[in-house]
Amino acid sequence: MSIAEFQSKSASSSELVLPLSEALEALQLMAQSGVSVLGWDGWLRYPDGKLGHSQQHQGTASVPQLSQAELYAWFRSTMQDSQVEHHRNPEVSGSELLFCITYQA
Repeated sequence: MSIAEFQSKSASSSELVLPLSEALEALQLMAQSGVSVLGWDGWLRYPDGKLGHSQQHQGTASVPQLSQAELYAWFRSTMQDSQVEHHRNPEVSGSELLFCITYQA
C-alpha cells in the first residue's frame, strides 16, 4: 500500500488520520520508504461520526533524539500505549481513538 492509499482511507481529507492498525502499517511503510515522521496526535471519532482532537492523547509534543529505527519504534510504542489507555478509560464513551501522523515526504 502507498501513502496515497493510506491518505484515501484517512478520516480527514487534509491530514493522515487513521485507526491504530492502519496507522502502524503507515508508519512501517514510511520507515521503509525513508519518509520522515515528525510526530502524531490523537483524534477522536465521536459516536455521531464527528471528529475532534483528543485532550487526553496529545501524542508527541516533543520527540527524543533517536536513530530513525528507534524513533519509529518509539512512535509505535507511544501510539499503542495510548490505544490501551483509551480502551481502558475512554475519554468519551463510545469514541474511537484515531492517530494523526505528521510527516515530511
